[in-house]
Order: sequence, then structure tokens, then C-alpha cells
Amino acid sequence: MIKYLYVFILFFLVSCIKENPTEISKDKYPYYSFQTTDKEWFNYKNGETLIFRNQNNLTDTFTVFVEHNLKMEAGIGMGIGSTFSTVYYYYDEEKYNIMSMKSGLGLYSFDTTLPDGYTKENPPFNVKGEFVMSYFGLIDINKFSNFLTLTANNKTYNYVIKGVSDGKYARDDNVKIMYYDKFGGIIRYELYNGTIWDLIVRK
Repeated sequence: MIKYLYVFILFFLVSCIKENPTEISKDKYPYYSFQTTDKEWFNYKNGETLIFRNQNNLTDTFTVFVEHNLKMEAGIGMGIGSTFSTVYYYYDEEKYNIMSMKSGLGLYSFDTTLPDGYTKENPPFNVKGEFVMSYFGLIDINKFSNFLTLTANNKTYNYVIKGVSDGKYARDDNVKIMYYDKFGGIIRYELYNGTIWDLIVRK
């Protein structure tokens, strides 16, 4: 009797594991990885220093913190302590947090995601994923065409994306507009109080 009970328990445990999608071979889910051209947008190294100056000749010094997150699970029920979850696909993430003793430019990231025209329930294999920047909303980098040319601190940048805050719950010292260049990173930001800060030193 005990022998049959052990067999039943073992069968039950194996069945539970099979029902959990996270236990299924990762080959079952497509992986949208960063491409070489995507990585051209990754401007910073961990611990890098950025110094900005405003029109009142005041400066602020920031430190860059970088996270490289590869093959992350996109799905539901992915929280801490979740027993069962559903994975749709895998993606890459490059996350930046730029902070100073006075203020912060906040978190933003570059991510891969589902290709256009597909649903998460039916993600395609062997297809390049979309490459998006997340700061004030999502910007599809590969389809973006409204690049600006901007001169900051007597240097001209030609592949600039302008991100604008929606203004919800904003304080005077919050970032209203951020200018991000493909090769220079954040080159200018404007606060709600009207001050404009230009990049003057990067090291």
C-alpha cells in the first residue's frame, strides 16, 4: 500500500511541474535579443560621471548606474513567490539610473519586445523583435524618423530624440523634456521650473 502511495505522490509532483510553463524547455519560447545595431544606442558604462550646467551657470554632477539584463521572461504571474506563471517570450533590457546628490534624471531603458503585428499569445520564432526606448512612454527606435539636430555646450548632435513628460504629478524640479543622442546619451534636459541643463563633461 505504501509503495502505491509513493508512486501516486511522485506522479502528482511530476504532473504539477509539467503544468508550470516556466518548467518547459526555453526553446518553446522565442527570444528577441539585442542586435548589433541596437547596441549602438548604449552610451554609458557603470560608474560614469556626467556634469551638466544650466543658464545660471550652476552645475550638477551625476553618476550612471547600469544594469544589463539578458533573456528576461515576459509573461504573467512573474512576481516574487509566484508558483504558476505563463511565459510568452524572452527579451533583453539595458537599464540606466542617473543620479546626483541634488536630483535624478530617473530610470529609463532600452528593451526588445514583440515584433509588430503579433500578439503575445502567438509570438513568432526566428524574427527580429522591436527595439524600444522607455522614458516618457515607448519610442520604437527602428521606426523613429523625427531625429533632431541640437547644439549643446557648443557641440552639435545629429541623432537626437526628444522625450516630453505628460506632466502628471510633476514638481518644479522634475524633468519636463529630455534630449537623448544616439552617440552622446543625454545631452540636455529641461525642468518644469524653466532651467535648462546642458552636458559639459562626461568621464
